[in-house]
Formats: sequence, structure tokens, C-alpha cells
Amino acid sequence: MRLALMNKRLSDYFRLLLENREIILKDYYEEMSIMMSDEAVIIGGLLVGLNILDCNLFVKEENLDSDDTVIDLSFYLRDNIQTDPFEPEWRNHNETNNECSTISNLEHKIETLQTDNTLMSEELEVYRNVDKNFEIIKTIPEMDSIKQSKEEFSQLEEQLKQEVKRRELAEKELESQLFLKGECETAMHLLERDVLEKQDSVITLRRQLEDIKTINLQMYSKLQECETSIKNKVNHISHLEQNISTMANTISQLESKVTNYEKLRANDEQNQMKLSEQLTDVE
Repeated sequence: MRLALMNKRLSDYFRLLLENREIILKDYYEEMSIMMSDEAVIIGGLLVGLNILDCNLFVKEENLDSDDTVIDLSFYLRDNIQTDPFEPEWRNHNETNNECSTISNLEHKIETLQTDNTLMSEELEVYRNVDKNFEIIKTIPEMDSIKQSKEEFSQLEEQLKQEVKRRELAEKELESQLFLKGECETAMHLLERDVLEKQDSVITLRRQLEDIKTINLQMYSKLQECETSIKNKVNHISHLEQNISTMANTISQLESKVTNYEKLRANDEQNQMKLSEQLTDVE
């Protein structure tokens, strides 16, 4: 137990016992006991925080002269021997004997406690008388040892007060450290939440940027299509202008030809009129 507590492995050993209880503990515990049930895990959890075992042994006066009482654990252990028809009577007999022995042990303990109580009350009365008569007895030189003991006691009280103050300061410092730790944990939680929110915002911004990129690509493709269509239309317009210029030239040429034909016609008409006049004159 001491090595397990020093190595802080007592809870691990207890957990191994619980894991193998069908093999190890089956012969020692009944099936309805706590060690064989699932509630034994709670005991293992409580043993995790156990750092020390405090054993108080009362070794005073006549208790050292008496033998140690034997505790019978047969009530709590499982019996592997098969029962016979006389087992209930034998068990009842053992139970009555054990009860008698435990009763006698308890009576003996009660007697020892009563004697200890009377002795302690007598010592208390003596100490009270000593305190009452301390002003008278302090003149006696033999009571220097009592003074020294009281001085030592006062020194011990002062040391105890100092230790209490130190403990209070340590507890306050521990509380402040725990408070700072809690604040740090809350700050870390807030930072984690802020980081998660920023990550979400970054993801949304990236999605928006990708959407804008796709829109820009679509607009650029549409712009290229528009530019090609405009170029085609400009080429068509230039071709039409060339056709218009050629047609204007042909029209001007035709107009000049028409004017020439009209002049020739007028000349022909004049010549015909002259010929007709000459013919009339000849007749």
C-alpha cells in the first residue's frame, strides 16, 4: 500500500482488480457485494485523489498491556466449501460466538475508554488547578521548567500562527492563481471562438472572391465576344462605305453620261430643225 501510494498507482492496481474480478475476487466476495458490482468503479475514482493514509493508533497507558482484538471477516468473505445439511447450525453457532466476542471486545473498549476519560478529567482538573495557582507557584524556583515549557508553548503558538498566516497566504495565492488560470482559460476560449469566427469569415470571403473571379471571367469572355462582333460590324461598315463610294462614282459617271446624252440629243434636235427648215426653204 505504501509503495502504491508513493508511486501513485493505487487506483491503477484497484482498476486491475476490478477488470479481473471474475478471476481474482470471485472466490472472496459474494455476487451482490459492491466489489462485484459496477459501483466499485466509483471507489477506484475516489482512490485517484488519495495521497496519504492517516492511521490513528491509541497507544496510551493500559491499552499497551491488552492484546489486539481480532476482527472476524468471515461475514464478508465468500465460503468455497460446499455446504452440508448441518451448516446452518454451525454457522449460527459461529455467528453467536463472534457476536459474543465482539460484544466482549466492545465492553472492554468501553471500560478502557471510561478509565481514560476519568484519567483525562483528573489531568484536566490538575491543569486547571495549576493555571489557577500559577501566580502563587511562579515564585518558586522549581517552577522554572513550567515557565520554560509555557514559553516554549507560546513560541509554538507563535510558530503555529505564523504557519497559519503562511497557509492563508498560500491559499490566497493559490486562489489568485486559480482565478488567473480561469481567466486565461476564458480568454483562450474567447480567442478560439474569435479564430473560428474569423476562419468562417475567411472561408466566406474566399467563396465570394471565387464568385467574383468567375463573374470577371464571364464578363471578359462577353467583352471579347462584343469586341469581335464590333470588329466584324466595323469591317462590314467599311465594306459598305466602299460599296457606297463605288456606287457614288458610278452614279456620277452615269449622270455625266446622261448630261452628255442630253447635250447630244439637243444638238440632234437642233440639227433636225435646221434640216427641216432647209427642206422647207428648198421647196
